[in-house]
Amino acid sequence: MNEKKQIRLINNLINSPDLLGRCIDILKPSYFDPNLIPDVKFLVKYHIDHNTNPSVKLMNAESASDIEYEEEVIAIDEVEYCAEQLEDFCKQSAMHDAIVDSYELIKDAEYGAIYKKVSEALEVSLKKDLGLNVFEDPRGVLERLIEELDYISCGITSLDEPLGGGTLRKQFYMVSANSGGGKSVMLSNVANNYALQGLDVCYISLELPEDMIFLRQAFIMTESSHRVWKSKLLDIADKMKEFKKYGAGDFRIARLPIGSSANSIRAYIKQYEIECKKPPDVLVVDYLDLLSPIGGTKNKGQSEQDREKSQEIYELLHAYNMIGWSASQQNREAIKMTSPDHSAIAGGMSKIDICDAWISLFMDGGMRLNGTMLAYFMKSRYSDGHGKKVPLGFDTGSLKISNHEKPSSVEDLLQNIGKNAKKSKNKSKEGKFLNTLIAEGELNLPEVDNEEDKKMAKKIEKFKDVIVDFSEEDDIPDDNEDILAYMDSLQLGD
Repeated sequence: MNEKKQIRLINNLINSPDLLGRCIDILKPSYFDPNLIPDVKFLVKYHIDHNTNPSVKLMNAESASDIEYEEEVIAIDEVEYCAEQLEDFCKQSAMHDAIVDSYELIKDAEYGAIYKKVSEALEVSLKKDLGLNVFEDPRGVLERLIEELDYISCGITSLDEPLGGGTLRKQFYMVSANSGGGKSVMLSNVANNYALQGLDVCYISLELPEDMIFLRQAFIMTESSHRVWKSKLLDIADKMKEFKKYGAGDFRIARLPIGSSANSIRAYIKQYEIECKKPPDVLVVDYLDLLSPIGGTKNKGQSEQDREKSQEIYELLHAYNMIGWSASQQNREAIKMTSPDHSAIAGGMSKIDICDAWISLFMDGGMRLNGTMLAYFMKSRYSDGHGKKVPLGFDTGSLKISNHEKPSSVEDLLQNIGKNAKKSKNKSKEGKFLNTLIAEGELNLPEVDNEEDKKMAKKIEKFKDVIVDFSEEDDIPDDNEDILAYMDSLQLGD
């Protein structure tokens, strides 16, 4: 825009507080010619400080240029025209600045920052939508919300209830755990559950390769042990085909390089949308800590990086109307915590400020052997789940996470111990863990209310003395009667 037209726009801005108030959010003095910048700076600052415009006389007195601004009345239709002209001018100026600034960024290979600058320039516009009118049609809004707020189960009802009845589109759910504590396994489980409900799922891995994620999904989906899958390959493959035959949704697994940004995920989803004619229903990112912000990490602390990454994923969920899940590592302090607090999350709270719900997982060696884990609801924005603790079932063979079923008798508990001790990779270590738990009275035994169970309770007291030997056996029986016979063979007595 030439200088003459810029002066005309400034003159209109001086004479119309309404025009300046409407455009002030996108108006930057740097967009104007150098000799006009001081005048625009003064005009904008005066309007912000005094909530009105300076008079033409005051403007001319403060002007750093030789321009004499004129007093005039701006008609309503001219205000609209000037607003459109200013919007175009600011958008073009922002794009010009983004291109100029990109020259230095190209030399430093800061391509994410370039994309961000260009995207911000494209988003420069005057807000024309005044938003939702609360009193205009309350019934219509409420009826629409009933249709739109369709709670979708994550496949584990023990988690659905504290979340308010399930999960919602455009919401971001975060899981955290200590290293090896089950965060990626939980993401695999919820992804699998959504797909089996008929939803389309994209699982983005920034860590494990696609084949390993696929293998984990195969175990969970068919409830097959990862220790014997090779001998049951055909059976597993047939079961997976049957799921698709009976209505499973589309399920894609893609690995992106560590350090990718939300732009890389956006590009993937756009390609998915082109090929599949619709975006996915669910996005799982495994996991957030391995992403980089769109604008890069230069001169940014960890907290700022985490906040930007969370915001960028959140905006992606809104743009494509998806349910979102991701995970974060917990810090060293969390290893000592049996009941985690907000200090447990690695990198600080900034990533948690953005998400709608945060679940912290805990599972020690004894719990793994007993087939359980705990889910602590550290945040639940739209329900009363905050502060709740939920036990979950965990199968060490298939890696399937499910609702926790409390043993109905000591007999059932021993069966669980036997099965999981047999599955354990390091049986001696797990056995010692459980031995300690039993010795300290921390293992949750079911209520003993009959003579049969009382006899079994006595046996378990003696059972703890040989738990290490028991867990190291290669051939541990699977059913109740055989376990009891095995215990008798160890001469535990009554």
